[in-house]
Amino acid sequence: GNYLAGYNEQKAESRDLTVRSGTVSVAGSACDGSSLQSVDFGNSVKYIGNYAFDGCSALTKVTGMNAVESIGENAFRDSGLVPIDEDSTPKNSLFYLNGWLIASYEFSGALTLESGTVGIADGAFKANANLTSVNFGTSLKYIGKYAFGSDYGIAGSKLTAIELPASLRSIDASAFRYQKSLSSVKLNDGLEFIGEGAFDYCDAAGDIVVPVSVKVIQKDALSISKNGRLFLAGDLSDIRAESEWNGWGSIRTPVYEYSETPKTGNYWRYVDGVPTVWETA
Repeated sequence: GNYLAGYNEQKAESRDLTVRSGTVSVAGSACDGSSLQSVDFGNSVKYIGNYAFDGCSALTKVTGMNAVESIGENAFRDSGLVPIDEDSTPKNSLFYLNGWLIASYEFSGALTLESGTVGIADGAFKANANLTSVNFGTSLKYIGKYAFGSDYGIAGSKLTAIELPASLRSIDASAFRYQKSLSSVKLNDGLEFIGEGAFDYCDAAGDIVVPVSVKVIQKDALSISKNGRLFLAGDLSDIRAESEWNGWGSIRTPVYEYSETPKTGNYWRYVDGVPTVWETA
């Protein structure tokens, strides 16, 4: 079908791969360890799996990435695009590919994305405890799974505030999970998808305004803490919000819906640019 499941190097006529027209996905580890020199995704591939081209040391040219929306963790690790030789790879190295930040090496300090960056690959800064700030630029569309997140508490995490650009369309699963020092999160109108556990265990996070453009909020996506509040700019009924999207049972993060006029219940409005809950007699 439209899924590239694997690559048989024994039968390949050349080391330059052009995926079949209409291919949408490349499977995890599909071409790992091969001697491919170039790949053309044909501007139809949307999803590139984990380790898809891991160990392809001769791979130095990739084209046809205009449709890509997701690049898996370590998709190009130890290739000609992302070397892992610790002796020759300088710390703070960032690896870009056709508008995507696909990997980093022991990055610390303030991060400013390269102009024109449209995506951050899965796990690009996974479990990184040394980022102090991130300037996402004005062109970013996709933030991948675990891009800045972790499966466990990140000791000493220094990332305290983020402002995501209006260009952003998707924050994938666990993107900022366990960023325990993250106290300020600003989302802008244009965002459509917030993946499972995207801000899970961001216990210091304060109030977050969820833009009216958001269409999907997956489980635990905004499960932060009782210290913060979630202000919906749109109607919750217009969002496909999965169960427990804002916390578990008695520890749910409070949710408020927007109203320009005084209204009893959990409703809010802006006062001098600050989200403020309506208090009515």
